[in-house]
Parts: sequence; structure tokens; C-alpha cells
Amino acid sequence: TPMVSVLCGTNSYMLDAELHRRIHSYKAKHGDMNLEFCDGDETSYDAILAAATTLPFLADARLVVVRSFTANKQLLENIETFVAQADGDTDVLLVDSKVDKRTAWYKFVSKKTDFTEFTPLDARGLERWVVSEVSERGGTIQGPDARMLIERVGGDQQFLSNELNKLLAYDAAITSQTIALLCDPVPQSTIFMMIESLFNGQLKQALTLYEDQRRQRVEPQAMMGMIAWQMHLVALAKAAGS
Repeated sequence: TPMVSVLCGTNSYMLDAELHRRIHSYKAKHGDMNLEFCDGDETSYDAILAAATTLPFLADARLVVVRSFTANKQLLENIETFVAQADGDTDVLLVDSKVDKRTAWYKFVSKKTDFTEFTPLDARGLERWVVSEVSERGGTIQGPDARMLIERVGGDQQFLSNELNKLLAYDAAITSQTIALLCDPVPQSTIFMMIESLFNGQLKQALTLYEDQRRQRVEPQAMMGMIAWQMHLVALAKAAGS
């Protein structure tokens, strides 16, 4: 059934992956015909609405992808009307990394469309993602080794994906040995260095590392998740010791 879908969120890697998956799925079934792209910051609202309400040409399906849709102020102001009019014979995909949960348009699309928001993964989420991604690519990796990889190269999923390609090209079974052999530690500070400073009471250094992480576009929620995860591991180790 044709519908309006929204892909948004600050996790650009997973957002892009889902966007490419949906476009590939459409092309596999219908080819390039009736596939149209618009840019919210360049295309007028009237042109976007026209694209979304145009009937498929000599086909039973049509897909319109609107990138950076939040840049189109008129579209956001008329989002309820747009969704109502676009809910016809054409699938419309609104895509943007920017989200503001305080806005009326966000509250509307999160309830009235096929809505997916991609947020940064915490430490455990990253570890599960690495294990799952390796499996999907035909390889194997154990949880502790996935954790070692993240600690060594950081939590950027695009960079992790590139490192996984390199590791899997060497051997389908990724181990701590191959990670140490092939993956250089990132030159920038890591969240783990910040956590170590916190645990050692070096607050000034921890704040400096925090600012460095923000410059690397690591979200505060991701850092808080890492801190909570490390504290959980410390608590487990202490309980096991007693």
C-alpha cells in the first residue's frame, strides 16, 4: 500500500544504509522508472507536492525521495496537508538527519507516517551491531573481540564498517590477533580514555577529552551509555571477586 515514510536521525550511517536498502529494493522490483528525487533546500514545496501526487507512468508503483526535507519550511508548515494529499498511488520517502522533537511536525510524522528514527548506538549496541554485521558479511567475531575493535578504532560506524571489510578480506574469522595486526589505534582521543580519566579522578583531563569527543561529533548520549556500560563491568568484576 503506498504511504508516506520518514527516515530521520543523527545516526547517518544507519540512516543512509536504510535509504539505500529501500531504493535498491524498489529498483529490483520496478527499475528506475517512476523513481524521482527532490531536495528540500532546492525544490519548491509545490514541486515536491506535485511529484508526490503524480500517478505512476505505465506502472503500478512510484517512489519519490525527498532529501533534507526539514530545510523546506513550507513543507513543514503544511505537513498534515501534504501527508493527506500524498497518501495515494505514490510512495513518498522523507529523509533528513536533522530532527527537533519539540516541533509540531515531528510529533505529527512520528505518529501519522511510517516513521523510523536512527539514533547513535551505545557501547552494547555497537558491539551487537559489529557481531551482526560480520555475520551478515559471512564472517565470525566474538563479543570480546568486537569490544576490542571498538575500543581500538572508536565508535564511528562508517569507519568500523571499513575496518570490517579489511579484516574480513584477510580472514573470515576475526580475532583479537587479526585486529591487533591490521587495525591501527585511532590517533584521536577515545571515549575510553575519557572514562579512564574519570575513574582516576582526573576531571580536568576528562573534560578536555569530552570536548575532543564533541568535536569528533560523538553524541553526549553515546558517551553516557559508554560510561554506564563501563561502570556495569566494574561492578560485575567487583561482585565476582567477592
